[in-house]
Amino acid sequence: CCCGLRRAAAILPDEFGAQFHALSAPNSPHSMSKKNDIRLLRINYLRGPNMWTYRPVLEVWLDLGELEDFPSHLLPGFNDRLTTALPALIEHHCGVGERGGFIERLRDGTWMGHVLEHIVIEL
Repeated sequence: CCCGLRRAAAILPDEFGAQFHALSAPNSPHSMSKKNDIRLLRINYLRGPNMWTYRPVLEVWLDLGELEDFPSHLLPGFNDRLTTALPALIEHHCGVGERGGFIERLRDGTWMGHVLEHIVIEL
């Protein structure tokens, strides 16, 4: 994809909302520094069989903004906040092929589009 635009689809059950809002609360200890970062461009509710899956999903279009230029290891405290908020990320094998593979990728530095993919999977 080009120009910092990312397209992601998420299979999100109705109850995901409370968990998401707890993670993104402005006074949360997990909040990040102010950057010109993610902009929500569009959300489409896909009711039935679609290009992503056979069940209903939310298709979300995002612009990652400045975060497009910052791999995870260059954002102070980001990895710790993310793994504290979503501890089950340790179970994601990612390209490494073993438990903790995604955490290893986070520590080495991975791009926000990839991080977002794992957040969506976890939610």
